[in-house]
Amino acid sequence: MVPAWRSIAYRVPAEKFETILTPDPTLEPVIKTISQKIEILNFQHEAYLQTENKLSTLLQQVVDEEKLMTIAPRTLDGLFQVCFILEHMNKIPKNSSLWLVYSLSFLDENLNSEELFKLVYIMDFLYMNTPSMLQDNELRAIVESLQRINALLRSFERPDGSYSSDPNLSPLEETRNALFTINIIEDLTQDILHYYGSRPGLKPITKIYQTIENLDRVWAFISGVSE
Repeated sequence: MVPAWRSIAYRVPAEKFETILTPDPTLEPVIKTISQKIEILNFQHEAYLQTENKLSTLLQQVVDEEKLMTIAPRTLDGLFQVCFILEHMNKIPKNSSLWLVYSLSFLDENLNSEELFKLVYIMDFLYMNTPSMLQDNELRAIVESLQRINALLRSFERPDGSYSSDPNLSPLEETRNALFTINIIEDLTQDILHYYGSRPGLKPITKIYQTIENLDRVWAFISGVSE
C-alpha cells in the first residue's frame, strides 16, 4: 500500500524489463526534467527535516536547560506544533474536519513563505486524516483556500527562480518553503479532484511541480547554477 496514492503498488524487478529497453535520444529532455525534479524534491524535504530538528531541540531544552516550551492556543504556530507532534505519534484529532476548516482562517493574515509552509502542512495532515467525506461547505472552503494560496505563491515569485516574501528570511529558505507548499497543494488538488470530482477553479494535476512556470530557473537557483 502506498499511502500517498491510497492504492496498492507493485515493484517490477529490473532484470524483467532491462532486456527490452533500447536507447532513445528523444527521452533526454524528459530524463533531465525528472532529475531536476528529484533534486527539487530533496531540497524541499529539508524544510520538513529542519522542523523536526527545531522541535526536537525545544523539547530537549525542557530537560537539559529547564526551559519552558509553550504551545500557544489560537495561533498558526501552536496549531502547527500540535499537528506535527500528533503526526509523529501516529495520532489524529477527533475533530479533524473542524480543525481543518479553522486552520483556513489563518489565510486572512499576512503570511510569509514560512507561515504558508506551516499552514499547508496543517491542511495536508488534517485533510488526509479526516475519517469521513467532507461536507460541501467544508470542501468549498478548502478549494477557495487552495486558490488563494496559489495566488499568494505567484506573488512570491522572483525572476531568478527564487521566492521572496519577507526580508528577514533568506531567499534559499523562502524558496524551500514555497516549493514544499507547491508540492502539497498540488497533491491536495489532485486528491480532491479524484475523490470529489471536478471543482470550479481547480485544474487537474498531471505531473509534479506542474504549477511552476520555469522549472529550469528554479532548479538553477537552488543548485547555484548560472543559466
